[in-house]
Amino acid sequence: MNSAIWCNKVSRLMYFLVVCLPSSYCTLAWTLW
Repeated sequence: MNSAIWCNKVSRLMYFLVVCLPSSYCTLAWTLW
């Protein structure tokens, strides 16, 4: 297993959680989809 790839995935997940969830835009988008 390559730890760099795993760290990249985790960083993307954290970026999603920090940027998307507080704005609740994604939740609204999923509701209207």
